[in-house]
Amino acid sequence: MLVQPRLSSSYCSTVYIYAALPFRKVSDLVHWIALQTLGKILRIAVFQLGEYSNLCSRMIMRCYQLILSDPKEKDPFNPKRLQRTRKLLELLGGKFSTIDSIDNRARLETLYMQSSSFYESLKTQFGFERTSVMSKDGTNTEVLAPCPDLDFALIRSRLEECLGFSLSKEASSSDVTIIHNMLTAKLRLGTVEGQNGKSYILLPDKDDERDSNCVPLVIRNHSPGRSMVMDIRALFRYLLTHHDILTFDPRGTLHSTGKPSEEGFYCDIHAVMKSALTKGYEEKDIWINGYCEGAAPSLSLLATHPKTNFVIESPFADLLQVIETKPLGTRFGKSLLPAIQTKDQATLAALKPLAVQTDGFNNLAKIQTAFHETKESCCTMLCNR
Repeated sequence: MLVQPRLSSSYCSTVYIYAALPFRKVSDLVHWIALQTLGKILRIAVFQLGEYSNLCSRMIMRCYQLILSDPKEKDPFNPKRLQRTRKLLELLGGKFSTIDSIDNRARLETLYMQSSSFYESLKTQFGFERTSVMSKDGTNTEVLAPCPDLDFALIRSRLEECLGFSLSKEASSSDVTIIHNMLTAKLRLGTVEGQNGKSYILLPDKDDERDSNCVPLVIRNHSPGRSMVMDIRALFRYLLTHHDILTFDPRGTLHSTGKPSEEGFYCDIHAVMKSALTKGYEEKDIWINGYCEGAAPSLSLLATHPKTNFVIESPFADLLQVIETKPLGTRFGKSLLPAIQTKDQATLAALKPLAVQTDGFNNLAKIQTAFHETKESCCTMLCNR
């Protein structure tokens, strides 16, 4: 009688473990590759311009734009287009300069514009000045109107330089129309018809009544996926309503140096706030306009500057929620967050005394803090996502 050998349960388990080891290694490797690839895509999608320098990033960013971006935004990162907009901002009184971030890991390019200089430049460079006219309905209305002594040839050349193409050689009277159309298109300004039958550029109303000697400063903290020169309409919205403006490109964006990260953006906005205070503005006269991914870093200023005012525009609840709405996001969501964060000790050390909490751009928690814990600050939230 043959006796069938029996294997012990412990032996079977050992054989199973050794047989499964190669498959486990392959599974881990596939998971690691997926995380690295998706993490890279997430960094580009979050920071966009910050990693726009190499071919792989450029291709990924282009696909991202085609799938998710506004189709009217054609070629937004075209260097020639950005340079022309930059030239226009300089013609209208903009001053570009650079500052160090508080961790000394980045050099940030900033743009500072004063409302008074903006209006003066609008007059001298493009021949339009602030005035009042009587509209058809009999109300006295503040408008931008052509100066009586326009130098059409000079203004034409400036326009051609900003627009990037030659204007047709037409009668001088139509040059006023060209400038009129350019301003209304670029700035999205409305028009009003006067009692004399002419059309004038309508200025927006002031946001509030204030002492004319106290001009507030708006610090515009845009999404790191954009350059500040792409926000020309947002900048002019404040300048036209008698606000000074200070904006910047966060690290890794266009001419700003440094490697993009969530912690890095917190360092950047604190450096810009420090720069604003050196210009003579008081905290109560400063408004922080945090847009999209710039919202959470902006709200981090509450801990050290409680008297500052805030306008939080288009924030998301937190980045994890955004990730988990995308394909594969549910599977890899939490694992992808480290891809946008830094391990740089100098950056982490610079943030520690500022009580900054980095948590995947968790706007919801920071907004709740702004409303429930800070009584001195005036926070206006514009949530339209």
